[in-house]
Amino acid sequence: MSIIPTTQTAATVPELGGGVKFVHDYPVPQPGHNEVLAKVLYSGVCQSDLHTQAGIASDANGNPITKVKLPHVGGHEGVGRIVAIGPGCDDDIRLGMFVGIRFSSRICRRCEFCLAGKEQHCTKSTNHLHHEDGSFQEYIALDAGYLTILPNDIDPAVIGPVLCAGLTTYKAVKNANVKAADWVVVVGAGGGLGHLAVQYARAQGAIVIGIDGGAAKGDFIKEIGASEYIDFTTTPNLIEKVHELTSGGANAVIVTAASVKAFQQAADMLKVGGTLSCVGIPSEKGYLLTPISSIVIKGLHITGNLVGSLKECLEAVDLVRRGVVKPKITIRPFEDLPKIYDELEKGDVSGRMVLKIAKDDLALPSAIASFAKNAIPFKLAECGVFVWTEAPSVHSGAVYQFVEACTISSSSKLDNTLLYPASQTLQIALLAATSVLRNVSSSPVPIPNLNQIVNHSVHHGGNARYNEIPPESYRFGVLPNATVDGATNQPFKNENADFEQQTSPTELKL
Repeated sequence: MSIIPTTQTAATVPELGGGVKFVHDYPVPQPGHNEVLAKVLYSGVCQSDLHTQAGIASDANGNPITKVKLPHVGGHEGVGRIVAIGPGCDDDIRLGMFVGIRFSSRICRRCEFCLAGKEQHCTKSTNHLHHEDGSFQEYIALDAGYLTILPNDIDPAVIGPVLCAGLTTYKAVKNANVKAADWVVVVGAGGGLGHLAVQYARAQGAIVIGIDGGAAKGDFIKEIGASEYIDFTTTPNLIEKVHELTSGGANAVIVTAASVKAFQQAADMLKVGGTLSCVGIPSEKGYLLTPISSIVIKGLHITGNLVGSLKECLEAVDLVRRGVVKPKITIRPFEDLPKIYDELEKGDVSGRMVLKIAKDDLALPSAIASFAKNAIPFKLAECGVFVWTEAPSVHSGAVYQFVEACTISSSSKLDNTLLYPASQTLQIALLAATSVLRNVSSSPVPIPNLNQIVNHSVHHGGNARYNEIPPESYRFGVLPNATVDGATNQPFKNENADFEQQTSPTELKL
């Protein structure tokens, strides 16, 4: 059974402005030196994805970005799991880890911006929007030296949008020096960026005014913590309304809408010493209309926010992990990407759209948690990890037989005894068993190096069973205090184990 395919499904754009074309035989990249291969689980859809594929994304001078790798594969709010590790990677990078696919893909680590912790401005950087394939594909190669390693307790569907929308708005709040009791206006507060800006500002103790259009957006914005809502479709003068609500102007205005009109007079909403924090990038060239005299006399600050550093990204993620910030996401099938682009174009989206990229995951946190709860009563120091089937084999006629197995221990590295090429099912079982052993053992348990196991196999009679037993027939689990006999593909008794009372593995139910 093949673990990693050679081809995959990818949402490609053969030429800018030509629309999305799903390709089902797109090559799966091979991880090179100091690279990992990740299986993409989920990916948020950003307005920048929309503008880039349409050929209307703006550069720093307000001109269209045309130097884009073709075919273009977008996506920079992805979460995946490491499924293969290339040569030269650090030892602390393990298979099964959650990783983020962010805007920044590679940096030089030597320029003044990298050295200052502002690597998103690296002079030699590449990104997943213009230079490298992004997360709108099933597998992606990532630079292990600039890897976004995520905590193992995250919800991968929720965290995706945090890697761009969350990071950018978190950075915008930081750059505006928001403090407790500050008045903060968020323009475009109901969108993918805006609804996160509202919550990151609230996390700093700010009083938030959300600006957007329509009653439904108003209800949503109030639900996520805004104290006031201004509907721009029914309010004749937004500046006057903000000054009325704040008794003289806001401490900060964060513009997340990708509209020139939203920016033009936003600075006029500020009080003396206030900060305009610019986030959304309009597709057309635009300018602020605030008089220079106003900026000078009122001592205003204007700042831009191009995502943020890796450190700031993990800070933004942590606030979501802790439940302080709660992204509103809608999970859609991968093939809905063109429809989502249409909805973004019309402004019909509240919160963030998230694509389910992978058809399955190598490890399911809920299953591991359930397994750990059931297995913790055993004093696990060592266990055999097995995949078996209850389906009859055409070779032996057995109703119950082991298909593949290996041993994991708290005192030694994972035993590479594997009698057939490792399947995804065994990988799940290994990750689950490792999770349990790490929780109940006094000694640290190494995370399985599945990369080595996948490449190690001992072929002997019967491995054709993979093609004859339907995948849904497989079962997997652990047998506490047992190891695997490499010659017979069967468990044997550990001298200190009460093996007679544990004649079958503890099954992990999915």
